Amino acid sequence: MDYTQRIMKVVDYIESYLSQGICIADISNQVYTAPYHLQSIFAMSTGGTLGEYVKKRRLTEAAKKLVDTKLPIIDIALEYGYNSQEAFTRAFKSHFSMTPAKYRKRKEHVLFYYRNPIREVDIQYFQINVEGLKPRIIRKEAVKLVGIGRNTSYEESKTDTTWQDFYKKIHTIKAPEESGYFCVCIYDPQLQIQDISVNFKYRIFFGVAVDSFKGIPKGFETYILPEGDYALFLCKANQAVGWELYRYIFGEWLPKSGYRVNGNFDFEYYPKVYNPERMEAAIHIPILSP
Repeated sequence: MDYTQRIMKVVDYIESYLSQGICIADISNQVYTAPYHLQSIFAMSTGGTLGEYVKKRRLTEAAKKLVDTKLPIIDIALEYGYNSQEAFTRAFKSHFSMTPAKYRKRKEHVLFYYRNPIREVDIQYFQINVEGLKPRIIRKEAVKLVGIGRNTSYEESKTDTTWQDFYKKIHTIKAPEESGYFCVCIYDPQLQIQDISVNFKYRIFFGVAVDSFKGIPKGFETYILPEGDYALFLCKANQAVGWELYRYIFGEWLPKSGYRVNGNFDFEYYPKVYNPERMEAAIHIPILSP
């Protein structure tokens, strides 16, 4: 049994006993692996510890029931292993940055804080991108961009059509020969990470770096990436799998890092030769130091 098979068997076991007592000894017995070794390969394959995974899976399912059902909060708390509503509220607020009652009142599912069941494709992603989970903190100068932008939402997603329109006209922009492509996501300045749901709206912008905004062709717009510090994550995957990295960045890495997001945007940089089926993207998150 290889590592991926072991992890998937562990995941299946956890899902079967999510609302019951789970201990590491029981889990390790399922895959005939010593607890210490299992903890090690689980973290290596998923980007987090086994204990964190179980806790976040339980809180995720509890959060879904808060939105999708009218069950009393205490019943949901008890179902997922909390012996009181107070204990559940503390754990829930620590993870979702709001109380269960406030979360229920919102009537929206969050995007980055849910810990959905691990899939085999997720394990493959982490194996490929193990270095990408450890960002480099870099300083970047301001960059002038010329391109095409559109207002969209996560649910609506005009990313592909905006990219296609931009790519058809890119030859009309006077950009350095070696310049790659930038994809900038611009958000409401008041938006908080815990408020990002499937309905949240943002602006998608595809562009290339230029030396000057003089002589911009008709139909294009401009954007300036500000000078500052950025957490740089390298991603080697396809678009569907690459999305998991964003959940990791905002749901796992950022809360533990001590950094804060600096601004209402983030961006990806792609090399000149771009293949959406096997993309190599450099994801940049603007940050303020702890």
